[in-house]
Amino acid sequence: MIWRVVRAGWVHIDAVRAGHVDIVDLLKANAVLDAMEAAEAAAIKEAQERR
Repeated sequence: MIWRVVRAGWVHIDAVRAGHVDIVDLLKANAVLDAMEAAEAAAIKEAQERR
């Protein structure tokens, strides 16, 4: 979960290591990434169904 947010470029690993970002922040960011992926998947599915 930590790496997902780091790889998305939202948080730098140094901020996590230094404790500037806590688990709640990471959980919230992860939930936002989930929502963004779900919206993208729904848009792709809708576009494919229109063909």
